[in-house]
Amino acid sequence: MFDELSNEQLRPEHVPPRDAPWHPTISEFALTFNAYEAMGNRLDKYAQRRFERWKKDRSLPPDLLHLRSCLFMKQRELRWAENAPTHTGPTDEDVAYAHALIDAIRILVTKRSERTEGPMVSVEDADFRIRDDGVTFHFRPTSAAAKAWLAKHDTHELTPEGGLAVKPASVEELILDIEADGLRFGPHEGEARIDFFPGESED
Repeated sequence: MFDELSNEQLRPEHVPPRDAPWHPTISEFALTFNAYEAMGNRLDKYAQRRFERWKKDRSLPPDLLHLRSCLFMKQRELRWAENAPTHTGPTDEDVAYAHALIDAIRILVTKRSERTEGPMVSVEDADFRIRDDGVTFHFRPTSAAAKAWLAKHDTHELTPEGGLAVKPASVEELILDIEADGLRFGPHEGEARIDFFPGESED
């Protein structure tokens, strides 16, 4: 058994280096995320489609949930192939794809670590709290001041909890805007599976 690491728990030091071999390093890292649980019945077709797209134009998913799901499914695919009489191990293309996924995971995790390690206030004193579901960051207002800030500054569709669903690329800018107005962030709320936020697609 391998210890699972949620997207919220994943740190830069957990991600394999760029020259990591498929076995055991990449294979074992892939199993730290349960993509069956994360994506359900969508997983197999989604992973196949993303691999074909990568072969065509080298494009990759933009978020941890889907990057790690693709890596997990590639590991499962190669593990099942080991039972075939003609099995020769992962191809150069398989390894290149795995390295591309890992590089993208490393970049996202490193950027998140750099922007979320700042000081936080207690839950009682916080204006916002953030939850990371692996696809987006959910900014949840926890004070009247935060709700007023959202009403004044943001015209996006709010989530059912009255917060914002923010793509990873926009998180840092939003945090800076909120902190510039004197509002404060409390401890992260952890990870929760949320299939889709408003306006999201699984591509």
